Amino acid sequence: MWSKFPDFQTRIRDAIVKRQALDRIMIGFNGTHRAKTSDHTVNMLLQDINISYRASVTARLSPRC
Repeated sequence: MWSKFPDFQTRIRDAIVKRQALDRIMIGFNGTHRAKTSDHTVNMLLQDINISYRASVTARLSPRC
């Protein structure tokens, strides 16, 4: 499908970089915890990859409040 394009390598690189960026954003908003092995069928929003920005800040601020 992609190999018919003369700029195949550039297109595939751009697609991979875009997907990685979108995954990082998704983890940043939806992350709840860090699992040893991720299960994408159960955690489709990548919740088990890492803790989100909001959860991280909440965890750091809760002892102060």
